[in-house]
Amino acid sequence: EPPVPLPWRQPAPNRRRSVDLMVRGVGTLYVAAHWPRIDPQAALRGRGAPPTWSDEEMPRLRGGAVRFQRVEGFSILVSANSIELPLYRAALQQPDDSGWTRVKLSFRFADPFEAPVVIVRSGCICTTEEDWPVREFTIELREVQPLRDHALGYMKKGILNLLLAAYIAHTGRILFHRPWPGCSPEVALISIGFAPAMVMAMCTEWILGRMMRHKDAFEWPPQPGERGGPDFWRAAR
Repeated sequence: EPPVPLPWRQPAPNRRRSVDLMVRGVGTLYVAAHWPRIDPQAALRGRGAPPTWSDEEMPRLRGGAVRFQRVEGFSILVSANSIELPLYRAALQQPDDSGWTRVKLSFRFADPFEAPVVIVRSGCICTTEEDWPVREFTIELREVQPLRDHALGYMKKGILNLLLAAYIAHTGRILFHRPWPGCSPEVALISIGFAPAMVMAMCTEWILGRMMRHKDAFEWPPQPGERGGPDFWRAAR
């Protein structure tokens, strides 16, 4: 997401204005700024990570679900003056009935500062940055799971309907040409042939789940140490 446009230099607290935002949906607010001031030459010599803001310097956030926390292992590099900005984040509150969240951000640094960066990112990010893509993927899967279940249910009903139509049509033709009980062997053979397909159509998820749960029992050759493997027979002797 693009950052919120802000002036490069922010004035003293008595002349400083807060940042008012309207965020649509669930989001997370990222904040960075050049504070405390660090000599660019010292930064180039390598002083480690940027200093951490104290509790008195932490920005005040209205509309946040939690307080700002340091994003460990991440920072923002600014080419101007070769400065490195510490990065903080805070998950926002759930949106109201209109789908929007009102956010008010106020910087509380004692003196003027430079390079304020405010970024709004979609999603309630409460995990580490490395784990968030996996978490986001699982959330998306959970959201589409009802659609998948409905689609699978309609597919199973469609296949079952097709099998029943073929079974009834073929059985009706047999009964028309060879009345009962002369056609009983043929009807029995057709029923035996259609039964597994109908059971598979009605219990697809249960059957696949049982197969995946016991898939190791079908693997060949057996692994060392398993029943039937080379180590097993050596230990048996």
